[in-house]
Amino acid sequence: MKQVQLAITCRCGRSERVQLGPVWSCPQCGSEWDTSQVPAEEYQAYGRAVRRVQLLSLSGVLVCAVLTALLALLVSPALLPVGIVLLGVWYFWYLPTHRKQIKRLYETLPRWEIAPSDSNHNVDPAS
Repeated sequence: MKQVQLAITCRCGRSERVQLGPVWSCPQCGSEWDTSQVPAEEYQAYGRAVRRVQLLSLSGVLVCAVLTALLALLVSPALLPVGIVLLGVWYFWYLPTHRKQIKRLYETLPRWEIAPSDSNHNVDPAS
């Protein structure tokens, strides 16, 4: 999985997503943003939390697909509709819980203030 990117909004209004570490120069006004000012530990912890939530979501679909395939191959192909039922259970039971978890994660997003070469602006983590 790719690394979570930072969203930088420059004083000129340009917004860009960049990786943590390198200095980013705004192509409009030339301000330079040193993203290494963002605490690496907090950034990595946030990235791990985002990836964990994404993997949990995908794992539900994968489990449904594997169970359906096993039932169809080992018992009878007539049990393929069970897969639709499993996906329905996943969709109506697990997915609302998953969405609440994502909402809580985004509510706790860290927010860092870093300074460009000449003034302060906001940097937010973005997925």
